[in-house]
Amino acid sequence: MGSSRPPTRPRPTPRRPTPNVGPYSSRRVPRRGTIISQAQTTADQIVVGATAEGQGIHDRIVASAEAEVVVARQAAVEEVTARVGEIVLAAAERVVGREIKAADHQDLINEAIAAVRAEGTGAASVAGGAR
Repeated sequence: MGSSRPPTRPRPTPRRPTPNVGPYSSRRVPRRGTIISQAQTTADQIVVGATAEGQGIHDRIVASAEAEVVVARQAAVEEVTARVGEIVLAAAERVVGREIKAADHQDLINEAIAAVRAEGTGAASVAGGAR
């Protein structure tokens, strides 16, 4: 009569796992499929974002390089033009035998024009006298 123990209850019979209830069961496939689909969507969004960012960086680099090429080309043309001018002036100085100043240059041009006019007048009078 005097037991200090509570009455024992019968233990429930352990249930056997029901087929198709484990972590790889077909009942869990839709949830797993949803997670995989969401992960794929997220991955695709990351790829698209990274591609767009990479394209933007590419475009900025190309635009900067093209601008540098234009500036370098213009500087090269100006340098060549200046150098050619120096070479031509040096050659003309050697031919003429003196330094050419703007006034001297204009005098040479005027002399050349006068010579051409004289030749033209002389040729016209010769052609007119031959009639």
